[in-house]
Amino acid sequence: MLPPGHVAGGYLVAITLTGLISPVLSEQETGLLIAIGMFFGFAPDLDMFISFLRKGEARLGQGEHNHRYLITHTPIFWLFVGTLTALFIPQPLGWHVGAMMFFGALSHFALDSIQFGIMWVFPFTRRLFALRDSGVEFHLSQDKGFLAHWGEMVAMYARRFTLTFVCEILVIAAALIVFAAP
Repeated sequence: MLPPGHVAGGYLVAITLTGLISPVLSEQETGLLIAIGMFFGFAPDLDMFISFLRKGEARLGQGEHNHRYLITHTPIFWLFVGTLTALFIPQPLGWHVGAMMFFGALSHFALDSIQFGIMWVFPFTRRLFALRDSGVEFHLSQDKGFLAHWGEMVAMYARRFTLTFVCEILVIAAALIVFAAP
C-alpha cells in the first residue's frame, strides 16, 4: 500500500483506540496519540531506506533487497519498540503511546497483508503471509531516472495490485468521512 493509505489506516486505528480510552485522556493527549497512530501507520515503510542503501539506489528492492524481509517490517519488532517506549514514558500516558505505536504499525501490516504479505510469525519463518498472494516481485525498468521509475511503479501498482489499490481508496475515504464527522 502507498503512504496515504497507511496514514489513513493509522488514523482510523488511532481514532478507535482513543475513543476506547478517551475518559482518561486530555484533548492534547488525544491529539498526540492520533498523530502517533498516523505516523506509525506509515513508519514500517521507513525501512525502505535501508533497502535503498543496501541496493545502492533509490528504487524498490526485490528479492533479498525487498524491505518486507527486514526485521523492521515485522510485528514482533514493533511490539518490542512499543513496549520499550511505554517503559520510558511516564505512566499512564506511556502505555497509551506504546500501544498506539504498536497498533499503528499493526494497521500497516494488516493493509500490507492484502496482497503483498508480511512476516507475521517471524522469527519462526521468513515466509510472507498474504490474503491473496500475487507476489511482491514486479519488474520495473532500471534504466529510467528516479521520477520515471516511481511513476511507473505507481501505475503498475494500480494495475497489478488492484485489490490493494481499491482497499486503499476505501480506507482513505473512510478516514476522510470519520475526520469530517462532527
